This record gives sequence, structure tokens and C-alpha cells, in this order.
Amino acid sequence: MTYENAQKLKALYLDSLNPTETMSQLKAGGVTKLMSWGARNYTNFDNKGLLFRVSGYKHKGYVLITLAFDDTYTVHLLKLNCDVVKTMEMVYCDELTDKIDEAVEKVADYENVVKKTYGWK
Repeated sequence: MTYENAQKLKALYLDSLNPTETMSQLKAGGVTKLMSWGARNYTNFDNKGLLFRVSGYKHKGYVLITLAFDDTYTVHLLKLNCDVVKTMEMVYCDELTDKIDEAVEKVADYENVVKKTYGWK
């Protein structure tokens, strides 16, 4: 990560965030979803954001989760150079994984796309 990219991330910070708690909430939404995104390289950014890399059908790059002052999450989808592609605000903890899944992985006719990609019948 370059200094310039780190500065882009800092501009997106809101309130303090507990990355362990956020990770637990992501996993509670379904560990298999995280695996389907190819989620990896989880990074705690100054206790202000949880950053990780994904390789989904719809988005390849980074996801940055920050906590807003009203205790909702803000989720940023980022290119590899950390430019913002999409921002989702007011995401509640119980919908965090599903919202990210919709933005990163879910495509129309998802089940058939997966079967075709992996040669399943």
C-alpha cells in the first residue's frame, strides 16, 4: 500500500471501530459468503476501518468498512489504487454481510453462473 493510497483511506474514516467485533459480525452473516468473495488480507487501519481485498464476480479490489457516528456502518468499495467505486451508508450490523455480498458477488442468475464457472452440473 502506497502512502498516497493510505491517505485516501484516512479521508474515509469516521468514528472509531473495533475490527474484531466487525469481523465477528461479517462472519455471523455467513463465512461461506466471505470465502466466495475471495476475501483476504484483512487489515485494521488505525482502529478506524477494516480493509480487505476481494475478488468477486462484480467487484475486484478492496472493501473498507468504517463506523459512522450513529453506530451504522459505511462500506466503501475501492479499486486497487484505493479510488472509491461505490459507497453504501447506513448499513446495520445484521445486514453488513448481505449488503457487501450484493455489491461484490451477486450477479443475475448467480447459481447458474457459479455452476458454469466451475463446470458443475
